Amino acid sequence: MQFKKAISILLMTTMILATISGCSSDKNKDTDVQKDSGQASGDNNTIVMYTNAEYPPYEYFDGDKIVGVDVDIANVIAEELGKELKVEHVEFDSIVPAIEAGRGDFGAAGMAITPERLESVDFSIPYIGAGQNVIYKTDSGLDTLEELAGKTVGVQLGTTCESSMNEAITDGVLKDSGTIVKQYSSPLDAAQDLYAGRIDAVIVNTASAEKIVKENNNLSTNEIDLKTEKMAICVAKGNQELLDKINSILEKLMADGTIEEFIKAHSEE
Repeated sequence: MQFKKAISILLMTTMILATISGCSSDKNKDTDVQKDSGQASGDNNTIVMYTNAEYPPYEYFDGDKIVGVDVDIANVIAEELGKELKVEHVEFDSIVPAIEAGRGDFGAAGMAITPERLESVDFSIPYIGAGQNVIYKTDSGLDTLEELAGKTVGVQLGTTCESSMNEAITDGVLKDSGTIVKQYSSPLDAAQDLYAGRIDAVIVNTASAEKIVKENNNLSTNEIDLKTEKMAICVAKGNQELLDKINSILEKLMADGTIEEFIKAHSEE
């Protein structure tokens, strides 16, 4: 499949083609996907998850429905708690503030635990570990961090990939190299600009990089020497009861291999 066609399909699937930048955060997707209204989370019969559905395989749009590894986990959490799951799709950097403000019960979006985020929310036990990868045009050979010197690199706004690149430029191997970091609403937006030649590379976590590259034979990916992320679910600070329940569920899903099955299923689609 040619990449231009593949990216168009992916963007249409994720419902972000209209603005090339997260337009789906502004409207309801289906009865289970709610617009961010700024109101308190659901009643006693519902549990509300905040996410950014532009990060396959963890969360992405399949038509009008949000699916992915984190959604599968959230569905198990809701079922175990005897509640209906509702999903809010917002910009990635809006998730932690929304949970902190009590607009949702928990946030899950391939989200890494960081000291900065721990100041605002509490995190579950980690349930996925992932490295960070560079995506590049195969014929460019930009497969290491050092080779990004002087290049323009796309990252998703508010992610650890963005902070990792900024650290490499400020006080790392790319210091004084002329490397430019360009922010995007999603890795798919960045990948489209890479294909169009507007940037030189994209930094994203390993699973997402592999899924994007799988759709296109003109791109390649390689893990680079940046951070290894530990992904977890965030809840409001002090919500120990919910956190304990989520941790118990995650422990079971990891122990019996269910999370690995979720990852495999969504990586192969």
